Amino acid sequence: MVKDLNPENLNSDPHTLISFQDQLYFRAEHSSYYGSALWGTDGSESNANWILRGEWRNAFKFNEDFFLLENGQDLFRSYGEPGVRDYMSIYGSYVAEPTMVGNRLFFRSGCLDFENCNDSHHLWATDGTDDGTMPFIIINPSSDGSFPEQLTNVNDELFFTADDGIHGRQVWHTPWNTPNAIQLTNLLNSNSLFQLAAGGNGLYFLHTNGESTNCDLWFSNGSLAGTHRVKTLKDDQDCEFEGTVAYKQMFLFFFDDGVHGRELWRSDGSDTGTFLVADVNPGEQSGGGNELYVFQDHVYFSGVNESGAELWVTDGSPQGTYQVKDIEPGTASSFPMNMLAFGNTMFFSAYDSDHGYELWQTDGTTNGTQFVYDFFDGDDELGPKSSFPEPLAVHLQSQQGFSLYLSVDDGEHGRELWAYPIVSFSERSHLPMIGSSP
Repeated sequence: MVKDLNPENLNSDPHTLISFQDQLYFRAEHSSYYGSALWGTDGSESNANWILRGEWRNAFKFNEDFFLLENGQDLFRSYGEPGVRDYMSIYGSYVAEPTMVGNRLFFRSGCLDFENCNDSHHLWATDGTDDGTMPFIIINPSSDGSFPEQLTNVNDELFFTADDGIHGRQVWHTPWNTPNAIQLTNLLNSNSLFQLAAGGNGLYFLHTNGESTNCDLWFSNGSLAGTHRVKTLKDDQDCEFEGTVAYKQMFLFFFDDGVHGRELWRSDGSDTGTFLVADVNPGEQSGGGNELYVFQDHVYFSGVNESGAELWVTDGSPQGTYQVKDIEPGTASSFPMNMLAFGNTMFFSAYDSDHGYELWQTDGTTNGTQFVYDFFDGDDELGPKSSFPEPLAVHLQSQQGFSLYLSVDDGEHGRELWAYPIVSFSERSHLPMIGSSP
């Protein structure tokens, strides 16, 4: 354990970890003196220190700086020093949907309340400087504003929905992130634009037409000519992606078509290239989860069938989709989740009847899928005790090596930040970059 931030078996619930300038920063709950706060550590207990109080919702690092979003309203620059921060003045003191695209942070900004401004909402951007923080484009100059939503990074270009006051809410794009927005759609029932999501080759989204009951999948490469309806996925307006990932030149997602349950689908933006990849759990029962994770040229997920919920892998083809390992044999489930890759290894949480819900790892093979560590050893009348680890980040601790940082409840200290060494300092040069393939 790095440090018991909230003693007496109280949870500090660490999350939102960011590695920045040899330090690891995270949000955690402390005693009543600090409350919710930003903390920093070099991986040692003696150097785990309180930095700033506040209800920090998001943290970002870009352009050699570290930024924090407090209470979903105010944007600050932090220097990693206790109590030190710069307030970045943004009209209306309101920041929503912060999205990193290229070397800028985009967000929606408007009014905190009616007393401070006219309640208009527009697309803003910042390069991390006061002078570089300003409205990016005014699509609707009226007092209502365009209220941009679903800000989505697709291959380092920004897509979003907005209302220009004439055509209703439509999909927009800023080519090369310049303030020249293009309206990509002119759809009826435009308020039924759902879940903009990044694919490997462009933007994907769902739309339901008010004149029919169809749930349609759409695709855009960022141009008017390259924006089109791909396929009707379901004769029902109740439709949504349950999990999405950009993979190669494809878009993988879980979807319930009303026939097969929630299963794995793929699309390349064409009718023929959009189909059910695998009916993991045949029939109307669902076989897909809600997490898709890219690791070593494949995508991993929790698949459910007669073997329970276990670790599966896909390359986007029916023949390349299969169970990696039945971790909890028989019909019982291991419920793999919280996947995080480093080098040639993917860490995740899973359950087995010997250890409870603990830390596992895989190299993508059956034999290489192994139990790692039991943070909460022992049993009770219900079976093995579980720490429910949540892998959060990998960080290089100076002169010691890489460690996996996790949120763990060991049954004694509450949910706290733990470090699990995975690569020594002398071995670090033999590893690929974090998140890359070997």
